[in-house]
Amino acid sequence: MVQVTLIPLDGIDWQESFLLDEFPVTIGRGVGTNVRLNDCFVSRAHCELYELEGKPVVRDLHSKNGTFVNGHAVDEAFVMPEDMLRVGMTRFLVSYRAALDPSPDPPGQFVLVNADEE
Repeated sequence: MVQVTLIPLDGIDWQESFLLDEFPVTIGRGVGTNVRLNDCFVSRAHCELYELEGKPVVRDLHSKNGTFVNGHAVDEAFVMPEDMLRVGMTRFLVSYRAALDPSPDPPGQFVLVNADEE
């Protein structure tokens, strides 16, 4: 599980950050999107973020103006921390962290028991 924060840097709709922890997330200007942008260069359903192997992936949903990661148009791509995601005229700095593993002992770790104390 991953938690993603989209931090708007500039653009038409850049007032607030978006904390995303349930996927998939649809970004667009349409009423049914999870992240709704007031940007006329954004399609109604512009792109989506989903999780694959603990990392966020962005997928363009056949938008008119494209989805860009670090200035490159993408159909689908992993996004890494500190990447720049552009949707319409809005640029986001991507920040994320993996959710903590709830297991008490990390894999490969053993608890030593002193047999002499029994």
